[in-house]
Order: sequence, then structure tokens, then C-alpha cells
Amino acid sequence: MAPCLRYLQDTVRSIDVCTFLKAQCEYFQKNCLAKTYEVKLLGRVGIYTTDPVNVQAIIVSHFEDYGLGSRREGFYPMIGEGIFTQDGESWRHSRDEGPVDTLLAELKSSARGIVDLQHFFFKFTLNTTTSLIFGEPFVGLDPAENEQFQTDFNYSGLITAIRVHLTEWHWLYNPSNYKKSCSIGKRYAMQYVDHALKDMNQNGTEEASKRHHFIIDLYQELRDPVLVRDQLMNILMAGRDTTACLMTRAL
Repeated sequence: MAPCLRYLQDTVRSIDVCTFLKAQCEYFQKNCLAKTYEVKLLGRVGIYTTDPVNVQAIIVSHFEDYGLGSRREGFYPMIGEGIFTQDGESWRHSRDEGPVDTLLAELKSSARGIVDLQHFFFKFTLNTTTSLIFGEPFVGLDPAENEQFQTDFNYSGLITAIRVHLTEWHWLYNPSNYKKSCSIGKRYAMQYVDHALKDMNQNGTEEASKRHHFIIDLYQELRDPVLVRDQLMNILMAGRDTTACLMTRAL
């Protein structure tokens, strides 16, 4: 059997038994004498490299000079458009790591002695959750409003947790600021609902769904802005608190 066909056969077999990465490493360690080499397969020429300088050029410094080649056609029938099949600006948008970059920057600026990671994880998951369900990132609002919402959300969440544990006696624990904090959280969520519905009325459902798909879908089903707001608050609590606590626990 020709070497190229044997290589192709071995590659397919390794994928089938979930040893592809191991098989590839062993093959090139055995047969290649350089960090960068050329491979001819089925009439096509591919270049493999393990040279750190070349890898940096491909994925960082000269990223725009390289495309996906035939990989897009191989992936497309299964997954369509996304980070594995896109190039250029479309890929950059799909791969955006704004919330992660913000988290790392805040950790770096606060890295003096002991750092309470949970505080930063709560801010991070609030950002990612609002981006997902509201269609807009939390950091896009006025900084003072952001800080106020976080404070009230934390406070109302704490009081709610205590009230839940009091079962039918929850009404006995009703601090003066509790109602106000709950109202601020609901008003915050309602701003997004109103904005999405205004967009839908002005530009149509299809166009608005491109920016606020989750809210629009909920409204199409519930037909009540207040119910949509309440659903968003439920998901916001789960997405923010549960995820942040899990991240903190994992570390």
C-alpha cells in the first residue's frame, strides 16, 4: 500500500477508536526530522508545524494571512456557520472573549495578596448571562447603574435565601430595603424587555430576533411583558449564582 494511503487509513482508524491525537504525535515523531514539514496526500499539499514561532504567526501575528482551506467544507454539513467554519471578522465575532478578558484584567489589577475570586466570578457570570438572555452585555450599561444593580441583586438574593428557609413564616423577615432592592432588579430586567419589544414594533419580529432572540421568543409564547421579565429574572439568578458558585468551588 502506498505510504499516503496507509497514513490515511491509519488516520481514519485512529479517529474511529478515539486515539487520533496520540496516533498523530507518534507518527510525526517517528517519521519527521524537522519541526515544520510538508505532507502530500491525495494530490494536495499540507504543511505541518510544531515550531512555536510558526504557530504564533498563524494564530496571532499573521492570523489574517491564513484561512481554513477545505476544513470548512468538511465541517459545514454538520455544524454550519460557527468558530470551526468561519474566517476573518465572522470568526472573530463568534470567538469574542470580551467577558473573559474583562475578568482577567480585573483579577490582574486586584492581585495584591489574597483575592476573593467569588466576587469576580459573580460579576463575570452576570455579564455572560445578561449577554445571553438579554441580547446585550451587562457592561454596556452606565457604570454607576451596573454597580447599583449588583449591590441590590446581592442584597435581595441574600434576604430571599433567608426568607425561603423560614418556609411559611417568611413574612416575618421583611427588611425595609428588601422591597426596594427587588424593584430595582425587576426594573433593570424590564428595561431590556421594553427595548426588545420596541425594536420588534419598529423593525419587525425577524429583525429584532437577531438582536434579542431570547426575549422575543419568550414574548411570542407568553404575550405578557411582565411574565417575560419574571422569566428573565429566574434565569438570571440561576445563570449568575449557580455558575459563579461552581467556578469558585472548582478552584
